[in-house]
Amino acid sequence: MAEAFELSIVMATYNREETIVKTLDHLAKQDIDFSRFELIIVDDASPDNTPEVVAQLTPKMPYKITFLRNNENKGPGYTQNRGIREAQSPLLMIMTDDVFMSPEAIGQHIQFHRNHPGLEHAALGKVLQSPELRNSALMRKWDPFRFWLLDGSDELPFYMFWACNVSCKREFMVEHGLFKEHSGRGGPVAFEDLEVGYRLSQNGMNLHYLAGAMAEHYHEYTVEQAIQRWYERGLNFDEFRQFVPAPELVVYFHVLNRKTYRDYSRVLKMDNTFEGKEGNIIWHLFRTFIQRMILNDVTAKFVWGPLINRAEKSRFIEGLMNRQIYRAYFYYHFLRGVNDAYRIYGVPS
Repeated sequence: MAEAFELSIVMATYNREETIVKTLDHLAKQDIDFSRFELIIVDDASPDNTPEVVAQLTPKMPYKITFLRNNENKGPGYTQNRGIREAQSPLLMIMTDDVFMSPEAIGQHIQFHRNHPGLEHAALGKVLQSPELRNSALMRKWDPFRFWLLDGSDELPFYMFWACNVSCKREFMVEHGLFKEHSGRGGPVAFEDLEVGYRLSQNGMNLHYLAGAMAEHYHEYTVEQAIQRWYERGLNFDEFRQFVPAPELVVYFHVLNRKTYRDYSRVLKMDNTFEGKEGNIIWHLFRTFIQRMILNDVTAKFVWGPLINRAEKSRFIEGLMNRQIYRAYFYYHFLRGVNDAYRIYGVPS
């Protein structure tokens, strides 16, 4: 007879043999009975020693661990779906292998679903950068998630269904969701979690913000790796939009150009989730103009790129930098990917 867990945690992993030790240790510090949840780890054919590391840790953990391994690298969509199909609990939680859960996080997710028993309810937990990430100026300054913008929020739009610390009813997701197992044309960053969030929302999902289910993100990036990741997102953006025909995406991602202006205008004229200046097309036009004046191919190459690289070696230069500068610089590379995709793949019809 299968064990009656309240919650199944699905964790896709790839090449994280060192980080996963800390990830599992944080789950072992939860302030609830460990018989209430299980962890399903699906390894996407990692080239490191992940299977051996998990095998050594499994008997030491106070909760049940099921370990599955793909015979070859299949990508995040396939890997997460395999874990979801293995799960048997009524509640499903999806977390990444580089997120450290606070002691109350799992209990908060379970309690949320007790308070919201309807199949359509889902919850996104809060994720902050780990204070342990202090080995570079980038890690000391950068805030990739910006969860502080969600303070005071309750219901969230579908494009915040982020598969790092999110829970839902398994029945609802199996019936209406599951991840696309498609690899992005421009790289592995293919927006698969936002895409499944869209399909779930089309079937009535209500996504709530659960700030009490706090976790810390522990992933070391170099400047070059961050550039590549944002550039891949840009290359995949129009393909993602073909899977998700929601015009508000161009506003959320601030992709304003001749090809998207009509969507921008249409979204901001109807009821939408954008508040304050974000709801004003004039502000978006002004923002785009200023952005292109300050951060363009010339200034990125000869000003901002050298400054960001120099900040890694100079505490004085680092002191001049802030999270907005890093975000703007990486966002420039996202837009570069969007524009390169038009040239490489053509403009979608």
